[in-house]
Amino acid sequence: MTRPLFFFSAGEPSGDIHAAQLILELRRRFPRAEFTGYGGPEMEKAGCRVLVLMTELAVMWLGRVLWHLPTFLRHIRRAGAFFREHRPDAVILVDYPGFNWQIAKQAKKAGIPVYYYMPPQIWGWAQHRVKKMKRLTDHVLCCFPFEQKWLAEHGCHAYLTGHPFFEEVRKRTLDDSFMTDFRRNIQQDNKLLLLLPGSRNQEVAMNTRDMLHAAGRVVAQTPTVLPVIAAFKESHAERVRQEMRRQGLDFPVFVGRTPELMAMASAALAVSGSVSVELLARTCPTVIYYRVGKFPLLLSRFFRCVKYITLTNLLAVDRVQGESLFFKRGLIAPAQLTDRERSLTLFPEYLTAVDASLPVANTLVIWLTDETASAACRCALRDLLQSADAQGDPVVNTADYIMRTLEESPREQWRTQSETGTHCASTTDSP
Repeated sequence: MTRPLFFFSAGEPSGDIHAAQLILELRRRFPRAEFTGYGGPEMEKAGCRVLVLMTELAVMWLGRVLWHLPTFLRHIRRAGAFFREHRPDAVILVDYPGFNWQIAKQAKKAGIPVYYYMPPQIWGWAQHRVKKMKRLTDHVLCCFPFEQKWLAEHGCHAYLTGHPFFEEVRKRTLDDSFMTDFRRNIQQDNKLLLLLPGSRNQEVAMNTRDMLHAAGRVVAQTPTVLPVIAAFKESHAERVRQEMRRQGLDFPVFVGRTPELMAMASAALAVSGSVSVELLARTCPTVIYYRVGKFPLLLSRFFRCVKYITLTNLLAVDRVQGESLFFKRGLIAPAQLTDRERSLTLFPEYLTAVDASLPVANTLVIWLTDETASAACRCALRDLLQSADAQGDPVVNTADYIMRTLEESPREQWRTQSETGTHCASTTDSP
């Protein structure tokens, strides 16, 4: 008997966090297990031997991907060699589809089971890739009911685990001393407007200027509002400060204080992404903003399949009987949303190639000045959260599923040593 070996591949900062939580949970079931792969600092803290810090290569759009292509190809070849030499018992992918499709392909060549945790949202932008998902993965671990249903209908072995953000928010301990000091240093009647410009360098570069424009417009109308920026890392914080100097603004900027600021915020302005789920978990009224170039926006009209770009809105509309999340097939480009479709969203959203700070600011001002409107939004978010967070602890669900399927797998014979609580894997492949 040998130690179980798990290979993880995560490329985004958020994927690094989710992978780290899953590694810790798997370690409880397999105390002697080894974890290795591609990821980031959180995975390293969880005890994973990270071969490459992929979070430093988190890029979007074709041009930047091509620029880094030789590096990506080198890491893909290295993964293939690792699979052939070390024969991990499972390969667990976390989002980051462009790169992770290739990792899955290498794993399948080596006959190693592939689990896709936090799978890419192919139902939203590239539905044709479901054939690739079916071909290259053995198990898809889904965050949302509509996602599991869609993937299962298209032939994937999909299992609903729930979204880990909900449980992470419940378990996270906030820094009360920071929150007390922060409140002590602001005026008593200040309401916080939280700006979340993203975790990727490109997101910060594209969205910061417009978000600060919107914040400036809000303050001009409601001087008691205090905008505050939650930056993912110090280089992002410095970029925000540079832009504020250009605009003549001076708002507090913090790194590593996102949960505390979310808990204190009266409203938020955030880039599109999984952060909307965390804001849902905090029941914080939010406008979603995503600035892209004109050409990427034009391209998105031909690939976009869902009516909403925000996960919270997709969850909200999915509960409405008779409403579809998807545009009708055959449309060359998505049609404009009807007034009813727009009214069903909880987070107003803007996918734009121009500065849309004026309508954004107007919406935020309503939540920041009208207690009835703000309370109604929070009430609707609490109702949605209750239904969306019904699966239990997603990380526990995922670890249980991986353990169960590995035990049932014909590739390896797994057993539990009850006297030590250790889970081991046989080195003998079944025919």
